[in-house]
Amino acid sequence: MGKAFLVVGAEATGTRLATRILINAGCSGSDEHFDQPFDSGVFRGEPLAVWRRSIPHSHEWPDIPELIRRLNEYGYEVTALVTMREWLATSKATRRNHPADTPAEALERLMKAYRWIFKALIETNVPYDFVHYESLILHPEATQRALLHRLGLDDSNMVEIYDGNKKHYGLL
Repeated sequence: MGKAFLVVGAEATGTRLATRILINAGCSGSDEHFDQPFDSGVFRGEPLAVWRRSIPHSHEWPDIPELIRRLNEYGYEVTALVTMREWLATSKATRRNHPADTPAEALERLMKAYRWIFKALIETNVPYDFVHYESLILHPEATQRALLHRLGLDDSNMVEIYDGNKKHYGLL
């Protein structure tokens, strides 16, 4: 049985970055918004794999328990990684995809996303870990090593991380 990591988080919370870290540590997968290999069942037999879903994904609310069930059917033991990011920067970043939203509407979508995620994790009883965007910015190597160590993955090659929050605070 292989290991699969389901990376989930509200839009603009670092799901691509977390996925990139796992790919860099030896997992098969893609950090792209679309063309996720598991969407078409490509990964049967890969010992380590990652599947990424921002919540919502392409303006839809994915059925997380169904994604987990599919990974189990492919023969994977699943661990979820939940990405978190400071909410002001996140709400500003999500308004790129939803320009008509007010700040209050963006915040409500963030809260709904995490209710959606945790309801699914409780329902499936899948083990999970957190990936905190700000920890990756402040302590990139130590945070990556600690995460990869907890997941039992190779930590010999770190992903370069930049501070994507600066632009939301006018710090560039």
